[in-house]
Formats: sequence, structure tokens, C-alpha cells
Amino acid sequence: MQGISEEYKKLQARFDLPELESLNNVFQFDKDISNIEDMRNEMTNRLFEFSENVVEPLLWCNNHCHMIERDMLLNEENTTLFDIYKQVQSFKWRNHLLSLKPNKQDSLCLIKDLWTFWNAFEPGMSKICRRFSAAWTNLKFKNENVGYHG
Repeated sequence: MQGISEEYKKLQARFDLPELESLNNVFQFDKDISNIEDMRNEMTNRLFEFSENVVEPLLWCNNHCHMIERDMLLNEENTTLFDIYKQVQSFKWRNHLLSLKPNKQDSLCLIKDLWTFWNAFEPGMSKICRRFSAAWTNLKFKNENVGYHG
């Protein structure tokens, strides 16, 4: 991390970037990152992995447990979750473009935008994770006979 620290500090004020220590505390960068693109990739990979493992299954209900969890969401949370998904997809495509055409300034803008997004995204997702953990711990199904209504 030493190599990127000097470079980042030079660019931080110019691009109004968050503190490197704050970024590292949240995204837990590998010790061997050496440039801005590595930092961007670690940040986006963390967001994209979370989205693929948590957000997408709740939206698309890939298996039975996701259907149960989706029922644990409030209606407004479903709408918010889709809005989050759209933002993550936008970050994904910006990141794809930077993979095709690296650009340090655009990478720095993505880092800054992702940091702003993460700070709004994390508290709500943490709340849902805590609620789901408790809900699964206390989950009970009602044993009711269901009649055919056809």
C-alpha cells in the first residue's frame, strides 16, 4: 500500500477524494495494491460481489430461500433495492469501460462516486442483514391446510 499512498495523497485534494485510511478501513485493500486502477478494482469487486450474492437474489428469487427472504422485505424496501441495483449496474458498466480504456481521472471519479454511494448503501443493507439474521433465527411456518380454489 505504500506505493499508492504517495500517489493518492497527491491526487486527493485535487479530486476531492476521501481519506485513504477511511477507504482502507471499509474496503480492506490488499497490501500489494500499487496503483489507482488496483484500488478501483478492489472497491468495485467488493460492491459487485455483495450485489451478486445479496441484492440480485432478493430481486430475482433464484431459489426458495430467496422467496422467503423477499417476503421479509417491506414494499418500499423492494423499490429501494431495485434502485440500488440500477446504481450498481451503472457502476459496473463504468468499470467495464475503464477496463477497456483505462483513464486515471475517470478511475478517481469512480472511486469518489463509489465512496459516496457506499456510505448511503451500507447502513440500509446492514439493517436488512441484521433483520434477516434475526428473522431466520425465529422463523416459524404455520401449518394450515390449503384448499383448491380453482
